[in-house]
Amino acid sequence: MHRRALPLAVLISIVTLVLAGSSPVLGQTKPVALTSWVQSDGPHFVFPDVDQHIRQIFDVLAVSSWNTLDLTAATGAPLPSPQTALTSWVQSDGPHFVYADANQHLNQMFFLLGNNTWNSQDLTVTTGAPLVTPGSALTSWVQSDGPHFVYEDGSQHLRQLFFVNNAWNTQDLTAATGAPPASSQSALTSWVQSDGPHFVYEDANQHLRQIFFVNNAWRTQDLTATTGAHLATPGSSLTSWQQSDGPHFVYEDGNQHLDQMFFLLGNSTWNTQDLTAATGAPTAAVGSSLTSWVQSDGPHFVYEDGIQHLDQMFFLLSSSAWNMQDLTAFAVAPIPIPGTALTSWQQSDGPHFVYEDPFQHMHQLFFLLSNDTWNARDLTNLSGAPPFTN
Repeated sequence: MHRRALPLAVLISIVTLVLAGSSPVLGQTKPVALTSWVQSDGPHFVFPDVDQHIRQIFDVLAVSSWNTLDLTAATGAPLPSPQTALTSWVQSDGPHFVYADANQHLNQMFFLLGNNTWNSQDLTVTTGAPLVTPGSALTSWVQSDGPHFVYEDGSQHLRQLFFVNNAWNTQDLTAATGAPPASSQSALTSWVQSDGPHFVYEDANQHLRQIFFVNNAWRTQDLTATTGAHLATPGSSLTSWQQSDGPHFVYEDGNQHLDQMFFLLGNSTWNTQDLTAATGAPTAAVGSSLTSWVQSDGPHFVYEDGIQHLDQMFFLLSSSAWNMQDLTAFAVAPIPIPGTALTSWQQSDGPHFVYEDPFQHMHQLFFLLSNDTWNARDLTNLSGAPPFTN
């Protein structure tokens, strides 16, 4: 996956794509939310379409065919809020995802493998939880007792909804821990390690804090203060992963550098590193989304830079060094819309991620392990899904 020089013809193609994609699309107000998962039949991702219906695009691996399905029409579920985030997980009965509707209720859609149907449920009504604040981020995880997800309520408290003993429940984690309220723009990211679940958010002082469950109690820690890390830019995206040395997460600082915080299990300490400085990579676009994964050669994450190229930073375990690569240039892919959401997954042929182009098509970039190349594909065209034009 090392960077290589590009032929002149390829560079001309890239310039053509950039120029062709530089005009905004009428009617577009904001990038759409994205979430994805992989189940036994193949990868799936969902997003709100131009009619504010939740739509999935999915690849049936058995027949190598990309398809689309309007899940709002299939379930009769309420329309999402234009500001909704998305989060998803897979459990034994099938895939589940959560969104916020126009009444600030949190709804899940879920596919029951037992009867092969999509269903919906209003979890705000079911649990009696406070309304979600407009534009709240979402993050989720599955642990031994069941699925959990976190959102920000109208008081900027971080609250979890969780399924245990065959019932959905709610808990105010800000009140339980005494943690400061979240910034109204805070992103969220989460993981589960051997001591329990952890998630990270941004507070009003642009500090990154974790809330975590250990020894049967929820606790909090100011990771910016602990590590001496740069302050996050307001509303920075977050992405996290786990590797053998411990958990890592990435955020954007006030200089549009991408920094990581990481916990080394070997010495039980939190640390920080400026990955933009370490790699010489272009700075991130203000408000760039982030997505990450871990493969056999090490961790990778993707962001949007200041010229709307999608770049990856990756750590090669073989050389113990961080590197960068311009994937838009390498794959000769259309540029993303400014501020595009990102979602990624891994399957047997390699990693894949999805973004939105300026013509409101969904594109994937994917790395084929078999020939060591990055490639691009228009999934809106392949699936027959409608583009987001009015």
